[in-house]
Amino acid sequence: TVCWCNIWDKDTLVNVGPDVLCQRNGNAMKFVHMQTKAVTFFKAETVSTGLSISCFAGHNRFPLFAFAEVVLRPNIYIYRYPDMAKFSSIPPHMMSYTDIRFSELDLLIAVGGYPDYCLCVFNYRTGTLVLEQFTNVPTVERGIVISFTSLPSIIQLNKQDMTIICYEICTVEKESFLYKVAEVELGKKFLKSCNRCLSFGEDNTLYATNDFGHLLSVDVACFALKPQWQPTSESDSVTEMEKMPRSHGLTYHKSGFLIWNSTTAYYVKKKAGVFKLEWEFEGRLNEVVRFLSNNNGEIYAERRPGHIDQVVVDRNGTVSLEAVVTTGKPVITFRVVQGLKDECVCVLHDEGVAMMDLAKGNTLCEVSVPGATAMCNHRSLALVVVGTLDASIVLIHFERATLPHVLCDLKMETAAVVGIEFNDSWVVFQDQMKVLHVVQVDNRPHKLTHYFEMNPPELSQVFIHTFLLADGPRLMVFINRDHSMKRPGFATELWLYNWGKDKRLHRREYILPKQYGFFCVQPPVGRWALIEIVATEYNTLNFDQFALNEKDELQWIASTKSGHFSYILGAGMTKHLVTWSLGGILVHFKQHKRAKKPFMICRFLNLGMQTEYILRVKECFNSK
Repeated sequence: TVCWCNIWDKDTLVNVGPDVLCQRNGNAMKFVHMQTKAVTFFKAETVSTGLSISCFAGHNRFPLFAFAEVVLRPNIYIYRYPDMAKFSSIPPHMMSYTDIRFSELDLLIAVGGYPDYCLCVFNYRTGTLVLEQFTNVPTVERGIVISFTSLPSIIQLNKQDMTIICYEICTVEKESFLYKVAEVELGKKFLKSCNRCLSFGEDNTLYATNDFGHLLSVDVACFALKPQWQPTSESDSVTEMEKMPRSHGLTYHKSGFLIWNSTTAYYVKKKAGVFKLEWEFEGRLNEVVRFLSNNNGEIYAERRPGHIDQVVVDRNGTVSLEAVVTTGKPVITFRVVQGLKDECVCVLHDEGVAMMDLAKGNTLCEVSVPGATAMCNHRSLALVVVGTLDASIVLIHFERATLPHVLCDLKMETAAVVGIEFNDSWVVFQDQMKVLHVVQVDNRPHKLTHYFEMNPPELSQVFIHTFLLADGPRLMVFINRDHSMKRPGFATELWLYNWGKDKRLHRREYILPKQYGFFCVQPPVGRWALIEIVATEYNTLNFDQFALNEKDELQWIASTKSGHFSYILGAGMTKHLVTWSLGGILVHFKQHKRAKKPFMICRFLNLGMQTEYILRVKECFNSK
C-alpha cells in the first residue's frame, strides 16, 4: 500500500529496550512494539519537550531513549517509553553534539562538535558529568562503538586517517579520566565498509570486517588486526566476485556476528575457539542499510524508506526476511486531478497509480501499471496519462475517486519514458534517449496515436532542461546550448514549438535574461490565452515572472527576491505560488492581478520532516 507522508531517515533504527524499535524523521520519532505491533509517535517541538532533535540514541536494556536539541548549547533529554514521560535531563555542557550513545547500564557517552570533538561521559540517571576529554578527532553520527561492560571501552573511528582509537575509563579516588589504550590503523581494505565495520563481542573483544567480508579481531596489545574467519565459495565466479572490494557491515547477534553485503549475509559463531558458519542468506540486500539485534535474540533489517524486516531461521535452517513493519512504496510524483468532487490526490509509484484520500491518507483505488516512470493529468478532466519503462503510454479515466478505468494503452517502439506532458488532445513525452515524441489523444472513441517524433538536428545538440505543453498546441522547451550539461543543470533559452496537420514543426527562440533552474506555469481557468510562467533563478533566492501571449510574445513582468534562507530548489503554482528550498516551504499569496507586486505577502509552512526530501509541492484545494 502507499502510505501518506511516511518516510523515515536512512540508518536511524535503534532499540528502545528489548521489545521496541525506533525510527526518526527530522524532529519526529516512530516507536513500534514488535510483539503487539503498536505504533507510537513522539515529536520534539516545544521548549518543554525539546527544541527538535539533532542526534538521538536508544537503550538496549531499558525502555529509554535520549536526544540532543538542535539549538546551540543543547540540553540532552532522556524519555521513558511508552508513556513518553521525561525521565531525566542533562543540562547544556557543549556547544553542540555529533553523536550520543547509551552504555548497557547507567552511562551516556556524547561526542561534542567541531573543533574539539570532546568525549563526555554522563550519568544519565543523575544528569551529572563523570568525565570529559578533548579528542580532536572528527566524528560522524554512529561514529563511536561502546562495549557491553559496566565501565565500557569506547572506540572512536577516525575516517580521515582510517584508524580506530581505543579508550578505557579509569578512576583514581574520586576522579575519572579517559586513557587512550591504543590506536590501530585499519588500512585501505576498510574504505567502503568503515561506517559499519566495528562491533564488540561478548568476550569484550573488538571485531571488525573489511571490504572482502573477512572477520578480524582487534588485538589492542599488539596494535594489530588478527584474521578470525573469511567467506569461502565453491565456484570460481563467486571467488572472483569476492575479490572485488564491496561495502560490508558487522552486527553482533546472539554470541556471534552477522556479516553482510548487498547480496549475502553470513552468521558466524565461535565454537571450540574457532568461528564457524552457522547459516548463510543470499538475496537482494542492496536496500538494507542496517541489521540490528536486540536482547531477545531477534534480528531486524532496516530498508528504505523505513521498512523493517525480521530475519527468520526455520527448523531446516532456511533463512528468510519477513516484513514486520511496512511503510509503503516510494512515490515518484503526484498530481491533483481535476473534475472530482472528492478531496484526493493521485500518486504514482513504480507499480502503478493510486488515488489517495487527502484527509486520512487512505488508498481509495489502485491501477496496476508495471514499471511506471512518469505521470501527468488533464487540466480540467479526471484523466491521467502514465509512461512506463517499456515505452507504453496508458490513459486512465477516474469516473469517481474510487472507480478508475483504463481507456487505452499505446505501446511505443522507443526507449523508456522519462518525462510526460498532457494538454487537451495532445501528449508529449521524452524517452531515455532524450528524444521528444508527440501523441494525439482522441476521445470518441478513446484512442492514442503516435503523431510524430520530434527529431530536428538542433534539439539533439542541446541540453533539454524542461518541457511544458500549453494550448495551441504550443510546446515550451527550455534548453541550454551546452549539450554536456548534467542534471539538474539550468536553462538559458526558451524554444517554442507548434505544429499543424501537416506535422511540420515551427520554432521560435527566446533568450532568457538569466540562468533558471526550475519552471512552472499557472493552469488556466478557461482558454489559455495568456501563459504565466514562473522561473526560479539558478543558485539564488529570486524568482522571475514571464507572460507568453497569443502572439507568441514573451514578456518579462517582474523579478522578486524571496524570503528563503537558501537557494530555491523548485516552485509550484495554482492560485498561489509555492517555492521550496532546503530551508523550508514558502507560500506566496497572490494579490490582485493588476498589483505591482502580486507576491508581496508570504508565509513559511511549518513541516515536521526534513525538507531535503521534497521534490514537488502543490496547493491542492482552496479551503476556508
